[in-house]
Amino acid sequence: MPGDFKAPEWYALIPADEKLPIHSSKFVVSTLDTMVEHGLIVQYLGQHYDSKDELTNKNKSELTKIHPTDYLKQQLNFLTIDELVYVLKDGEIILRDSEGVSIPFDDTPDIVSMRNDLVAYNDLLGQSEIQLAGLVSDDRSLHTDYLLRNTYYNYNNARNVRLRPMRVRRIFNVDFDHGGRFYGGIENMPSGLRPKLTINGQPTVELDFASYQLRMLYHKVGIDYRRDAYAVAAGYRPEHRDIYKSIVLIALNAENEFNCLAGIRNDLWEKGLDNLIGGTDDVRIKPLLTNLINAHAPISEYMYSGIGLELQRTDSDIANCVLKKFRERGVLVLSVHDSFVIEAARVKELKRVMRSCYLVKFGFYPVIK
Repeated sequence: MPGDFKAPEWYALIPADEKLPIHSSKFVVSTLDTMVEHGLIVQYLGQHYDSKDELTNKNKSELTKIHPTDYLKQQLNFLTIDELVYVLKDGEIILRDSEGVSIPFDDTPDIVSMRNDLVAYNDLLGQSEIQLAGLVSDDRSLHTDYLLRNTYYNYNNARNVRLRPMRVRRIFNVDFDHGGRFYGGIENMPSGLRPKLTINGQPTVELDFASYQLRMLYHKVGIDYRRDAYAVAAGYRPEHRDIYKSIVLIALNAENEFNCLAGIRNDLWEKGLDNLIGGTDDVRIKPLLTNLINAHAPISEYMYSGIGLELQRTDSDIANCVLKKFRERGVLVLSVHDSFVIEAARVKELKRVMRSCYLVKFGFYPVIK
């Protein structure tokens, strides 16, 4: 709440190199309080919920919403959107420790190359117009928080809204052999909105690598695996596919079965998938985990190995390859980790480039959908 500086723990966790020195919790809240007092903004305060059931479709809290008053709009009516500039401190490459805190590092030729790629990509991103087109009332009601935070949406029932400026960075975990995925783009955009993306006024298409991490492991051991890796467990049911996908991602990062089961339980609860299997106790989860591991016996050694972050380094390098090849031709591609959004007219080009970048890494072709 405004004026309450006793518990800004969430703000303190933001890495120092991702905010300006003046950006303390106290500074931000006091600035907002002053703007309210002078009639510049109106705040609709959110709140925290202790129980998941207290707020439909939300787990923990409701965001505070801030809107400019007519008075502020009048003071700024000389500005146009094109004159507004989003400024991010230098930090396209970020290294974080196990607690998520940014740590210093020395540049290497590889890091300099990655940074140069990001600077060039962000320049192209800044020159491109990215919109959500054809929004309907359900989009606006289901995704209000996202629209308010990431677009120029203002409750006026607009069908087309422009995304706010973005600047992408790569975030590594503990060292430069782990992580490295791209953040700051559209990776947090709800999947229901992504089909409505346009780039420079053109409709878009999204392609992604199917069963990505499991297929990379098969290719790593020299097996050209072509099946849907989540649909092969004993007793597979189509409605369980998202559950098996969660199980895979957690099992590859877990240190042991106990931690894996705990992680699966929490993930299914957060995603609202627990009802599909009648609960999240071990009696219900463990058979699914066993079924999946047995179905992938050739790569079972990687379960509970923590290899997930190593695979992220590989998939982020493949993503960089895709983005770079198109950027060098002046074509913007948007990345969502293992999927890519491009102008619909270029979808065949995107598929060729994705196959090429993957082939260089593994000597096998991926499955793309």
